[in-house]
Amino acid sequence: LKLRKPTLYRSCENAAHIAIMGVEDCENDYGAILQLRSNRSFHGQKSLDSEVPIYEACFFGFIVLLMLTLLALIACVMGTAGKDVTPEKKRSLRYSSATLFILVVGFVGFVPGSVVAMLTGSWYADAFKREKRPSVVEAEEQFGFRWALLLGLHVFFALGWNLLAPLQAVTGALTKPGDSWRKCHQQAGYVVAFLGICGILVGAALELHKRLDGPRGEGVLPFVSVMETGAMVIANTVAGIYYVKKKDIESHKAAMAWAAAWSTDAGGLRLCSYISSSLIGGISAFDDRVVSSATVMFSSLRLAIMLPTAASSGDIAWNFLLLNFVLLELRLVSAMSCWLSLFVGVQAAAVAFPLLSLGAFVGTRSLCSLPSTDEPDASAGPEQLELIKTPALLAWFRALVEKPQRSSMGLLLLLSTSLALSSPYITLKNTPLELEPMDTKLKDVQKILQDQYAWDPRSKMDIDVLLWGNQSLDEIARSVKDVVQGLALTEESCRTLKWDHDVPTTNTATLVHRLTLQVTSSAITTPNKCLAALRPALDALADWHRSHASMASANAVVDASLTRSDEEAAHHFLFSAPLMVSLLVLGVGSIPRALTPFLCLFASLLGARAVMVLIKWIWWDFNFSLPDTPLTFILMALCFDYSLFFWSRFSQERREHPGRDRYLEAILSSLRTSGFVILLSSGILIVTFLIGSVYPDHNKTGYLGTSFQLTVGVFFVGFYSLAVPAVLAAQMPSLFDEGSDSDWSIVSLQKWLGRPEWTKKISLFITSKPWVYIVPLAVCACFLPLLAVLAGADLSYDRYEAYASQAVPEFAAHRLLKDSSKLSSFTPALVLMEAVPLSDTVRSGDQPSEVTLSEGFGSSVCSLMESIIKETRDTPFQIDSVNVNSLWSQKSGKCILERSPMKEHLLLSSDGRTQLLTVSANMSMAGAEAKALTEVFWDKIEPQARNLEFQAGGQRFQFRASLDIPLAEDLLMDREYKELLPWIMLATVFAVSCIVSYCFSSAFVAGKMILTVVVPILAEYGLLVGIYQHGWLEHLGVKPLHGVWWMLPYSTGGVLFALAMDYDLFLFARVYERRLQGYDNNSAVRLALEETGPIITLAGTMMVVAFLFIFLNSLPMIAQLGCLYFFGVAIDTYIIRLWMAPAALCVYEPMNYWPAKPPPATKSYPDRNEPN
Repeated sequence: LKLRKPTLYRSCENAAHIAIMGVEDCENDYGAILQLRSNRSFHGQKSLDSEVPIYEACFFGFIVLLMLTLLALIACVMGTAGKDVTPEKKRSLRYSSATLFILVVGFVGFVPGSVVAMLTGSWYADAFKREKRPSVVEAEEQFGFRWALLLGLHVFFALGWNLLAPLQAVTGALTKPGDSWRKCHQQAGYVVAFLGICGILVGAALELHKRLDGPRGEGVLPFVSVMETGAMVIANTVAGIYYVKKKDIESHKAAMAWAAAWSTDAGGLRLCSYISSSLIGGISAFDDRVVSSATVMFSSLRLAIMLPTAASSGDIAWNFLLLNFVLLELRLVSAMSCWLSLFVGVQAAAVAFPLLSLGAFVGTRSLCSLPSTDEPDASAGPEQLELIKTPALLAWFRALVEKPQRSSMGLLLLLSTSLALSSPYITLKNTPLELEPMDTKLKDVQKILQDQYAWDPRSKMDIDVLLWGNQSLDEIARSVKDVVQGLALTEESCRTLKWDHDVPTTNTATLVHRLTLQVTSSAITTPNKCLAALRPALDALADWHRSHASMASANAVVDASLTRSDEEAAHHFLFSAPLMVSLLVLGVGSIPRALTPFLCLFASLLGARAVMVLIKWIWWDFNFSLPDTPLTFILMALCFDYSLFFWSRFSQERREHPGRDRYLEAILSSLRTSGFVILLSSGILIVTFLIGSVYPDHNKTGYLGTSFQLTVGVFFVGFYSLAVPAVLAAQMPSLFDEGSDSDWSIVSLQKWLGRPEWTKKISLFITSKPWVYIVPLAVCACFLPLLAVLAGADLSYDRYEAYASQAVPEFAAHRLLKDSSKLSSFTPALVLMEAVPLSDTVRSGDQPSEVTLSEGFGSSVCSLMESIIKETRDTPFQIDSVNVNSLWSQKSGKCILERSPMKEHLLLSSDGRTQLLTVSANMSMAGAEAKALTEVFWDKIEPQARNLEFQAGGQRFQFRASLDIPLAEDLLMDREYKELLPWIMLATVFAVSCIVSYCFSSAFVAGKMILTVVVPILAEYGLLVGIYQHGWLEHLGVKPLHGVWWMLPYSTGGVLFALAMDYDLFLFARVYERRLQGYDNNSAVRLALEETGPIITLAGTMMVVAFLFIFLNSLPMIAQLGCLYFFGVAIDTYIIRLWMAPAALCVYEPMNYWPAKPPPATKSYPDRNEPN
C-alpha cells in the first residue's frame, strides 16, 4: 500500500499501523491486526494499554529530583549567608556544594551495578533485572578479552575519579592558600585530571566497539550523546588547568564543577532510569521512552543546580563556559522531543534558550553593575509620593531591585516548576468526565435514564458520514467501512466505533452511512479523540477517490469547530503579537522593553495551567474544558497594559532624575507608583472573577474552570508584570535605561506620551462648566437607542449554533445532509413516562414491576402522544405521528394498545416502572424551535399528562411525563441564574467599592466611577444584540444568529465592569496623587488627564487589538465574547474615560476624598514650576 497508494498510507500510518483498505489480497483481513495487537513487540516493548503511565512515573520522578535540588540550593545559600564569609568564600562554597550534590547523584546511580558486579562478576546496564544492552552482549561475544580489558580500565579510572573528585571539591572550598591541604589539592589535581581524561578515552573506545546500526545497535543519537559527554569532560578539565596557569581561580572552579557535572552523566541517567522503570511494571529500562525521560530528568537536575550557582556567583559570561549551558539545553530539548512530542520540544526550546540568554546577561558583570559617578545629580527633584505603604510589598520591591540575582533565581525556579507541573494540562483538559446531572427538576429524570436503562441515551453518539461526488459512491463507502473497522481495532478511543446502517436520502448524488460511538455520558463539550482520528482518514479517502467524504452530524461539526478554534487562536496570536509590540514600542521607547510582556504572558499561562493541574489532582471532577482562546488574549492584553504602565512611569522617572546614581531609585519609585495601579487593577479583576464563579452548577457548564483560570492567570500577570521588568531593569541597565534625547525612541516617546496638545484641549473643555454636566448627559443620551435594542433581546439556547463554526468542512456537509436526508440527523428528544402511586401503601421494592405494561399505562401513553401531536400542529416545530416512537404500536397514525416486544429492551426501564418515548424531527433539539416545543410541553402537555390516572394491580397511579433535552436544562439554569444575577452584580459592585474606598480612603469616589460605567455596559450589550440578532454587521461578514448565547450575560457582566473600572482607576490614581501634592481638584483632573490620556489610550488600543482577534474567531460563542469585549473596551477607552470620568470627578469635589482630608490646595494648573 505504501508503494501503490502513498497518500492513503500516510493517512492511516499512525491510526491503523497496517493498511487494509483498497488492497485486494488483504482486504478485511482483521485477524492479522488482532494478532499484531496481541504481540508485545507490536508497539515497542509493551502492549497498547500500558502506553500512558510511563509519563506519570517520569513526571513524579522529576518532581522528586527537583525537590532534592531545591533543598540543596537552599542549604547552599543559607550556608553562605553569614556576614563573616567573603565573596570568594561564598563562590567556593556554592561550587563545592553543587559539585558534591551532582557527584553523589552519579555515584548512587552506579551503586546497584557495582554491587551486582561484585556478586556476579559481570556488569549489567539494568542491575535490578540483570539485563544487558544487545550491543554490549554482541561486543562481549565478538571482542572477548579486549572488551574485558577496556571495561576493567574504565572501571579503574572511573572509580579513582569518583573518589578523588569530591575530595578536590571539599579541599578547594574549605582550605586556605598556603596550608598543607591546599598543596595536596594542587598536587592531586593533576592526578584527578589524568584519571578523568583516561577514563573518558577508554569509555570512547568501548563505545567504538559497539554496533550502531542493525537490530542490536543502539543508533547514532546515543553514540553522539556519549561522545558529547566525554568531549565536555575533557574540554572543561583542560580549561580548568588552563585557568589555573593564568591564575584565574574563579573560572578554574567553574570549569572543574562543569567537568564533574558532565562526568556523572552515566550514573545519573541510570538512577533516573531506575526511577522510571521501577514505578511502572513491565517497562524495560532500555525502552526509548525511559531513556528519553531519564535524560529530561537528569538534564533538568543539572541545569537547576548549575545555572543558579553560576548566576549567583556572577560567573556566566560570553565565554567557553557558556557552551556547557547551550549543549545541556540542546540535550534537554531533544530528549523532551523524544519523550513527549516534537511540538513540546519546540516549546521547550522557545523557553529554554531565552532563559539561557537571560542567565548569561544576568551573570555578565558589565551588565550587572551600574557605572559609578562622583558628581551629584543636580536634577534630582523632591521625593515622589508613595501610594503603596504596606511594609511587605515595599520589602518585596526592595528585594527585587537590591537583590536582582537572587530574585532572578527565584523567578527561574518558579517558572521551571510551573513548566513541569503544567505538562499534563492538555491531557487532563480533554479527559472526559462523568458528572452528576444539573441540579434542576430534571436531575431525577436523568438519574433514572442513567441507572435504569441498558443503553444510556446520552452516552451514544450518532455520526453520519456523507459521501458525494462524481465517482462511484459504493466504492468509497467500502473504503470508509474498512477505515472504521480498522480504527476500531487499532485506536483505543475508537474501540466502540461501529458501522450501523445506511440513511435514506432524497438526493441520488449523495450517500449517508451512520456510525455509532459510545462516549462518556456528560453535557461537557470536549474534542473527541476518535473523531480526530477519523477526520484525516476521510480526507485522505476523498483525495484518493477525487470525491467528497465528510462527517456531517451535528456533533461532528461541533468537534471540528472546537479543534479549529484552537488552531485559529494560535494563528491569531502570531498575527497580533507583532502589532502589539509595535504599539508598545511607541509607549515604552525601546524594543527590549516591549518584549518583556511576552515573558510575563508565557510565565502567567504556565502558572495558570500548573494551578489547574494541581486542582485537578485534588478534585478530579474539576472541569476546565472550554477553549483557552479568551484566557490567552485577556492575559495578553493585561500583560501589555501593565507593562506600559510600568515602563512609561519608569521613563518619566528617568527623565526627571537622569543621574546614574538615581537609576535603582527610579525603578523602586516606578514600582511604588505603577505597582499601585497594577495591584489594584489585578485585585479588582480577581475579586470579580471569584464572585462570578458562584453560580450553581458552574463546574458542569465549564465556566467555573474558566473563572478559576482567569483568576489565577490575572494573579500571575500582576506578579510577573512587577517582578520581571524590575529585575531585568536592575540587572541590565544598558538595555533598559532611558536613552539620550537624540535617540529616536525617546523622541517618539515624548511625541506620543509627552502631554500632547489634544489632551490639553480635551482636559480644558471637559473640566469647564457647564460642559462638565452637559457632556455626560449627551453621551448617555446617545446610548439610549442601544438600551432600547437591549430591551428586545432574545437569548439563544442552541448549543449547535453556539459551537458550530462555518469555517469547517463538516458544517457544509451537515447543511447538505439536512437538505437531502429523509430522517433526522439530530439527537431525538426523550420523554420519560412514570407511574406515580397515589397511595402510600405502594412500595417500590427491588423486584421489577409490570405497572407500565398495563393497559391503563398504555392508554395514558396514547393520550400523551395525541396531546403532543395536537398541541404542535401547524407550528414550526410540528410533531407528526411518524416522529413519535413508543413501546405501544401505531397503525394508520393512531396509537393502539399493543406492545412491541422488540422495543422493550430500549424503551422499558430495568425495574419496569418507567418507559421512554422518543420524539424525532428534522430540527435541532437545542434550537429556537426546540425552545418553543419545550415551553409548550411544560405549559400544556405536562399539565395534561398529570391529569391522567389509571389503575393497575388494584392500585391507583398518576401518569407523569417529563421532557429531557439539553435545551431544557439550559432553560431551567437560565431561570435560576436570572434570579441570582442581581445579587451577584450587587456583591461585585459592593466588593469593588470597598477595595477602591480602602485604597483611596474615599467612601464615594467608587460610586462616581460606577455611575459612569453602568449605562455604557448596558449599551454594549445592546450593541451585541444588534450585531448578532438584527445583523448590523452582516455586510462585514458577521452572520446574525437567533440571539446572544444565554451564558454570555452571566459570564461577562463582572468582567466588563472590572475592565471599565480599570482605566478609571488609573486616571483617578493620578488625580489622587496630584491632589495630595497640593493641586486643586480641577487642576489635578486636568493634569491627570493630560499625563495618563496618551498612556490609557495606547493601553486601551492594545486591549482592543487583542479582543479583536477573539472577535475574529470562527466559533460563534467565542466570537460573541470577543465582540462584547472589543466594543466594550473601545467605548470605555475612547468615550467614557475621556468624556465622562473626568467630568464626574469635577462634580462636587468633596465626594472624591471624603472622609479623608486632602492637603490645602497650594497649586493650580498651569503652574510655572510644573514641567510642561
